[in-house]
Amino acid sequence: LRALAAGDQAGARNRLAALHEQAPGDLVVAVSLAELLAAEPAAAAAVLARSAREIDDGDMAASLRFEAGLYYWRAGDRDSAIAEIAAARDVVPGAANALLTWARRGVGASSLDARRDAIGDGPHEALERFGLEVAWQNEGGDVDAALHALANAERAQGSSDDRIVAAALGRLIYEPASGDPEAREQALEALEARGGDATVVARAERFRAYRDAGHDPPGAAALARLWADVEPAPHVALEWIGAAYGAHDREGEIQARMLLADLDTGPTSEAIRASAAAVTMLAGGVYQPIEASYPAGRLMNLELAPPGSDPRRRAAALHGLEGALGDDAYVDALLLAGYSDLANGSAQSALDAFKSVVDARPDDLGGWEGVRAAAVLLDQPVEIALASAQLGALSRDDARGAQFWEEAGLMLLERTDAHEDAEIALDRAFSRDARTGRAFDKLFRRVRGRNDNDRLLNLIERRLEVAEDETEISKLFWERARVMQKKGDSDGALAALENVTMLEPDHVGALALAGTICIQKGDFAGAAPLMARLSQNKDAPKQERLVSGVTACDLYENKLNQPEKALEVLVALHKAGLTTMPVRERLARAAARTGAWTEATGMLEQLMNERTEREGRVEAARLAMAIWRDKVREPTHARAAVKKLLDEVPDDPEGLELVLQTSFDDSFRSSFLARGKQRLLDSLQADPTDSDRVALLARIAAAQGDLQLRQATLGVLVALGKPDRGLSDELLSLDQKILSRPQSVLDARALADIADPHDNGAVPRLFVHIAETVSLVLGPSLESLGVGRKQRVDAKGGPPLRLAVAEWMGALGFDVEFELYVGGPQPRGVQGVVVGEVPALVIGSEITAPLDPGARSAIAREVFALRRGISSLRTRDDAAIASAVIAVCNEIGAPMQNPGYAVYAEVSRAVHKEISRKVKKNAQGAAAEVAQSGQDPKGWAAFARRSADRMAALAAGDVSHVVADMLNLPRHQLAAAIRESDRALSLLRFVLSPG
Repeated sequence: LRALAAGDQAGARNRLAALHEQAPGDLVVAVSLAELLAAEPAAAAAVLARSAREIDDGDMAASLRFEAGLYYWRAGDRDSAIAEIAAARDVVPGAANALLTWARRGVGASSLDARRDAIGDGPHEALERFGLEVAWQNEGGDVDAALHALANAERAQGSSDDRIVAAALGRLIYEPASGDPEAREQALEALEARGGDATVVARAERFRAYRDAGHDPPGAAALARLWADVEPAPHVALEWIGAAYGAHDREGEIQARMLLADLDTGPTSEAIRASAAAVTMLAGGVYQPIEASYPAGRLMNLELAPPGSDPRRRAAALHGLEGALGDDAYVDALLLAGYSDLANGSAQSALDAFKSVVDARPDDLGGWEGVRAAAVLLDQPVEIALASAQLGALSRDDARGAQFWEEAGLMLLERTDAHEDAEIALDRAFSRDARTGRAFDKLFRRVRGRNDNDRLLNLIERRLEVAEDETEISKLFWERARVMQKKGDSDGALAALENVTMLEPDHVGALALAGTICIQKGDFAGAAPLMARLSQNKDAPKQERLVSGVTACDLYENKLNQPEKALEVLVALHKAGLTTMPVRERLARAAARTGAWTEATGMLEQLMNERTEREGRVEAARLAMAIWRDKVREPTHARAAVKKLLDEVPDDPEGLELVLQTSFDDSFRSSFLARGKQRLLDSLQADPTDSDRVALLARIAAAQGDLQLRQATLGVLVALGKPDRGLSDELLSLDQKILSRPQSVLDARALADIADPHDNGAVPRLFVHIAETVSLVLGPSLESLGVGRKQRVDAKGGPPLRLAVAEWMGALGFDVEFELYVGGPQPRGVQGVVVGEVPALVIGSEITAPLDPGARSAIAREVFALRRGISSLRTRDDAAIASAVIAVCNEIGAPMQNPGYAVYAEVSRAVHKEISRKVKKNAQGAAAEVAQSGQDPKGWAAFARRSADRMAALAAGDVSHVVADMLNLPRHQLAAAIRESDRALSLLRFVLSPG
């Protein structure tokens, strides 16, 4: 290599030749040397041939031999070249044989034998030898040698696919060789196995053989299908069609036709596809519609969808016939398509088709009927009306045409705003056939609605000519009468009404109109019975019956002066359940006016529940009660009226009086008297001087056996100036019956309940502690009352008067000794006095045991005052009481400001002098509370006196004794003074309070 690099080729060749001699199998040396000897091809060939013989690699050796053969060929040594190529054939037979064949042909042999020698007899030359014998068949070629060579070629091992295919084709093409069935089948299998075109040839040959043999048409058809599988070509498809037809293979024929259609386009393809569909149909199969663009396919689709088939399929086929049969036929097809669309529910498509038909043929009845039917399914009222109108216009039969016009008119009238067009259609329907009932009815109503009386009469006349139903005839005459009456033709109207009443004696409209005409003519005597008759007609509307009845009543009362007749009409309305509240009011008045008390009370008892205003209900109930009591003289029948009256006004005096005076059942009496009593007590809190209500309350108390309430109310009546001998006697009797002596001790809570609601706070709590001081300062004292040891009642022996007083002392919580004195300035007066820690009572000389109500009242009052430390309140004014409270607080050290009471200075000095240390100590907390509370002691004093009044009233039972003492007046002179005294009125409210 270095020599070559230096340009010394000779040196390089010598060196490589030496190395080759030493190692002929060295591939690199041999190849390099051969390249340097390329200008000497024979020498280069010898080097490569020697190296090929020395190496073990068969493929490399074959390659070296090929190159050596080529070098020999270039050197002109043909034999050596052929020998080297032949030597490589065992390793690469395919390439070697081809090259060897080329080389031998290049030798230039011109005779058959020379060519045979050039080819040789080996298995790899067998195919060439077969070709040579066949090619020289007319010039000495040997058939047997050809068959032998073909057999060798078929058996040659390692042959390429091309040589195998060539051998198989030779077997099939060479007639002497094709006579061997087994060898022929092997050749076909060899071709089939090679795939591609070889498979195509094999299947074509198999089909040809079966077809030519003619003994197995089904087999030929099957082989044609296999051939088409590998070669989908028109000529194959045609062969398949012929074979399938000959074998009666409809399925195969259909598939073959479809294959042929797929191999083409345009009208030819569609025609072939249509033929496939025809074969399918002939075979009884179902073929899907063709996507047709040309007449052949469109017509075939129609054939595939005969009448009675799937309407969707037939509709599609008929729609697709445009251009296939001509314009007229296409319109027919559209008509049929529309009905097929209707059958499959495609209403919109059907409507479009039918519209196309009627556009082309405006007089086509089938087309307009289709439009109408499709529009009905689509609910398109305008289209329905249009189609119906066209059908009506086209129909030759009047009855049928009228029905269509009627349908058009009703549709426009009820479903659209085109009412004028609707009326035109209805008029045409009625014109075609006057028996069309609905058309006449709607047309009649519209004409009547706009008061076109002349046309209305014309319609009535035409309808009367064909009407057969008596009810309708009566209605028509009634309408004629109504129109004539509106036009002012009263006589004509009455004549028409005669026809109505001839057919329907109780015809509502006829009676009403006849009555109206009589009224218009001033015939009130004729009108009133008609209106009364109409009010009793059960077939008439309730409102019309009511109005007619009221009209009849007006005529009888105001025009004919027959109130009894008016009452009969009103009673009949009421029995029929047709009256309203105003009518019932009128019935009640009419009944009362005519002395029909049963009807009057019935109406009033209904009105007392119906009237919306409370005053109206009360009035009706009171009037019904009064009629039962005063007119019918059956007060027990007034139970419902009394109940309603007292439900509305529980303390109604008139109602309660009737309950008191009437023998209603006990539960009824007790219920309403209890409610009335409670309501009376509540109302008397507003005005306790209402003597009438107090008297009623007293009667209720007597009826209920409530002795205490009876006593209290009678006492109030005495105080209000209603005394009489019987009242006084009953009070004395009640005082003896009612337990008047105290039985138990009143605790602090009971005393607080008795006290006035405003008698509370810090001031009354202070008085409990400072009663002795206030009594010393303000009085009264035993000395001021003029009593002493001589007037003292000793407890020894239990004097009755002391025992009576002791009962009240104990009842009000005194458990200490007390002093009792008889005397003082007032013979029937009682005064409590605080003497140190011992309470004392000074009783007038005229008071004796047993105690009367006045004495009980005074003793209870004073004991109550002693219990609360307020004995001075009854004899001193409010300013003095307030001054004592302020002075005590200031003395104790709870400063209070004097509001400016003139008596304060005197009271303050007295308090300073009389107050003890014990009182100061005990009252310190209460005084501080008074000073801090801001309570006005002057205002409290009035409420404290009222508390004492209450205690006195409870003890007396008869409040007139307490009021008389309070006002310092005789009991029979209290009425005027009570109304001026808030204190007296407050006491009466307490006595008359609930509970």
